[in-house]
Amino acid sequence: MDRNKYKLLLEYFRYVLVGGSAFVIDLAVMYIFNEFIFNGKFLHLSVFIGYTVGLIYNFLLSCKYVFENGFEKIKNKEIQSFIIFTIIGIIGLFLTELLMHIFVIILGFYYVFSKIITGAIVMFWNYYARKVIIFK
Repeated sequence: MDRNKYKLLLEYFRYVLVGGSAFVIDLAVMYIFNEFIFNGKFLHLSVFIGYTVGLIYNFLLSCKYVFENGFEKIKNKEIQSFIIFTIIGIIGLFLTELLMHIFVIILGFYYVFSKIITGAIVMFWNYYARKVIIFK
């Protein structure tokens, strides 16, 4: 395997680990808010809160561990990079909300199962967009 492909594969593996742990945090926060704070009455708000917590965690770890020299690549434009990272995340959130609505409301799937399917789909969008736009 050529060195560049190996580096890209390793980077994607790190993204999956960071994104996976961010997803677990997102899922846990969503579940806690939906079940214990909102008593099942505000699923979309619970999804939003979980996603936001996961987004911040993901940004910090992506800069530190995922993308080679991530903090150096965004040096002196940290705020701009976080805004772009967030916009990509907002698009991901929109996709998350849309897919959750389709899976839970329209198709009647269990919301935790739906979140797992949705998370896998949105992960691909987030990685590709962040790699191409922020961490070139």
